[in-house]
Amino acid sequence: MTDPVAVGFHEYQGYRYSVTVVANGSEPRRVEAELWWSEPNKDPATWHYFRRSVAATALEAVRQVEADFKAWVEEQREPPT
Repeated sequence: MTDPVAVGFHEYQGYRYSVTVVANGSEPRRVEAELWWSEPNKDPATWHYFRRSVAATALEAVRQVEADFKAWVEEQREPPT
């Protein structure tokens, strides 16, 4: 799991990704986590927006968006049926 205050890049099954946490001042007690990713074995990397998650805490927002991303990665790796 990503530390929501850590800045940097992470990797999951070859996909590189970064999560940005934003405290949303317009809604009290809401925090947004936005995930950007790049394809495996692509150099230079092209970054793609994945999605944003909103929660009451930074930790929960990061957990949600990372779980969604990892599930999406797993779907990409399944052989076509």
